Amino acid sequence: MGTSRKTDSNFVWTDLSSYDVAASRTFYEAIFGWKTYDMGRMEAGPDDRFGMDQVTYCIATLGDRPAAGIFDMPPFFQEIKMPPFWMSYLAVDDIEAVVARAKAIEGVVVDVEPTPFGEGTMALIRDPLGAGFTCYDGPDIDSKGDGTEYGRMVWNELITDSIAAVDHFYREVLGLNVIRDDEYADNRVKLINGEGEEIAGIQAVDESIRSKKVYWMPFFSVDALADFATRLDKAGGRLMSRTDFGSGTDSAICYDNTGAAFGVAETGAQYQDVKPWYRALF
Repeated sequence: MGTSRKTDSNFVWTDLSSYDVAASRTFYEAIFGWKTYDMGRMEAGPDDRFGMDQVTYCIATLGDRPAAGIFDMPPFFQEIKMPPFWMSYLAVDDIEAVVARAKAIEGVVVDVEPTPFGEGTMALIRDPLGAGFTCYDGPDIDSKGDGTEYGRMVWNELITDSIAAVDHFYREVLGLNVIRDDEYADNRVKLINGEGEEIAGIQAVDESIRSKKVYWMPFFSVDALADFATRLDKAGGRLMSRTDFGSGTDSAICYDNTGAAFGVAETGAQYQDVKPWYRALF
């Protein structure tokens, strides 16, 4: 898995909607070594119902490359008491066509029609079971890592209720091939783009483990999980999985200091090494 590039389709960006941006910036600077910068208010499209023009956006960097975004929870989501969450961004070549195909599928919701995002265009789509992700059409975003750089996004995984209920959506709307992951029977599939790259996975996870929501989750590269767990705890976060760090397991799910969930994988692990996280919970 190489660095992200603008292909149709590939995950290229992630950002956090937070109720306490200052606390979130301090937390991720501590655990990932990010530097964060205030970029000012976001632009809002003509049909904005989320109050995006009231939101301040921050960019996090590692070295001379962007790593992620952190911004105020939009007013609409505050009103419905949406918990803090990480959003995954998928690059597409024709966002208008993607949105049109999405609207043709029953149960799909387009929360945000194509609207400006930096120098490009974004649209927020929810799959038939409600998992939201953002499509991005614009200049390259060089943010994704190859598993060797600490603190950089390396992978994205959909945690859902039923693979069968959503796999057609990712095939028909995004043109992705959905391939069964034989190692995990019927609980996981791989998503392959038109260039033959494995860009993500979909896991079917029982509600008793994943909670009631379904969601896309970014994974970030870290050092030995035992060392990272100490750093996480000191910063006010929590390792969700009860993992024996000597067992060879090299990925886990964490909560940050505000309750947002994110994944981590040990530095050097390739994307195919990110284990279905619920296997390490108990």
